[in-house]
Amino acid sequence: MRPALLPLLLALSLSACSSRQAASTAPEKPGLVKRTWTSMQFWKKGDDEKPESKIRHKKLEATLVLNPESISLFNTRQITATLRVTNKSAKPVTLEFPTTQRVDVLVRDTMGKLVYQWSEDQSFEKATSLLQLNRNERAEFSVNIPTRDMVADKSYFIEAVLPTHETLRVERQIIPTK
Repeated sequence: MRPALLPLLLALSLSACSSRQAASTAPEKPGLVKRTWTSMQFWKKGDDEKPESKIRHKKLEATLVLNPESISLFNTRQITATLRVTNKSAKPVTLEFPTTQRVDVLVRDTMGKLVYQWSEDQSFEKATSLLQLNRNERAEFSVNIPTRDMVADKSYFIEAVLPTHETLRVERQIIPTK
């Protein structure tokens, strides 16, 4: 039984020695055990999707996902834009909305001209509500964008934003084909 404990005690003592530093302003490096544990976490997976656009503001991270990713105007009548807002802090974050509108999506051409705004033909009630996101929790807001005003081989920018949190504005560029 004692020989089995020897490697564990040795690893713990090495970890304690490697994490000690003289009083300096340099940030503390992780010890041997933490580095080994972190490198062994190969089973953890990230998101399967790789969105092009992501922005962080304070404790929140916003990501814009488009479905479909590549757009053929002949086959695609609309695009689903999903704004994902994730709480990256250790504490809950509360989002306040003064109306029933949660998200707005805009489509602009390369000159900045507004081609489409989702909220333009929507109606919203004045009703204050709160949305609480716990640690690592996310909220998703999806809207459909028509492609009828788009021209093939021309670049467009799709912006998604929470109207009450303008700093969480995320933008993606698309170039539809015929």
